[in-house]
Amino acid sequence: MCLQFAATTREAIDFTCELDEYAQLVQEFKESGLIKDRRKGLIHNYKNSFVGKEAVDWLVKTKKIGK
Repeated sequence: MCLQFAATTREAIDFTCELDEYAQLVQEFKESGLIKDRRKGLIHNYKNSFVGKEAVDWLVKTKKIGK
């Protein structure tokens, strides 16, 4: 459940957040271990990044999505 405040009255308004069609896919991708803490590039180190080829391979393998 999400909590949002009315802009003018500062009263709490309760409403339920509905997950979009990709929310489950994103959660599974995060849990897959493909996102690394540090990945070395040519010049910089990148936090919370992944390799596109690995992501596509994961989608093909787990979700049976064609390349």
